[in-house]
Amino acid sequence: FILMEGGIDPAVYDYFEEKVPKVIDGRKVSFMYSGLLSKVTGVDTLLDSMKQQKRKDIRLIVTGKGDLENDVTAAAADDPRIIYMGHLPYDAYMEQLAAADVLINPRNMDLPENKNNFPSKIMDYLASGRRIISTRFAGYERFSGYMEFCGSDAASLACRISVAADSIGNDQEMHIYGVNRNFAQNYLWPVQLERLLEIK
Repeated sequence: FILMEGGIDPAVYDYFEEKVPKVIDGRKVSFMYSGLLSKVTGVDTLLDSMKQQKRKDIRLIVTGKGDLENDVTAAAADDPRIIYMGHLPYDAYMEQLAAADVLINPRNMDLPENKNNFPSKIMDYLASGRRIISTRFAGYERFSGYMEFCGSDAASLACRISVAADSIGNDQEMHIYGVNRNFAQNYLWPVQLERLLEIK
């Protein structure tokens, strides 16, 4: 058998070819989560991490829909650093990925249903070349050089967000962009298809 996490659409990969990170001194560092708004995906943990995070020089963009939509809306009303953009059309979603500094996967890996669950959004995140923060999903070790990992609790996520905000800078982001984009080529669907065809 072959273990395959998924793949990256070449059109998605190509979209980010000229969209290099642009970190501007003096503005808030932009973090983004996009996907299902639920406890399974860790959105409750993400919101709790923002409550623990006292720094004012960050903002969190949230897009998507799900049973925690009311919680996200309420958090955005209470905290001006949180911006909820609703469920975006795909083109708008891609634009937001390109505009973000750091992409977050907060999936709660302590839940039994996530034990062998791979967060497919990681593929789009890698293709974008942006800095990535993620909880430690099954098989995370093979991605350890391409994203920053934390535990599934709010305190760990809040700490990782703060560290990323402190270390972000143009030269560093351009390096991450190149490294992540090169790694992402291994997961393009044509490459994955070749792996499948090689199975005897």
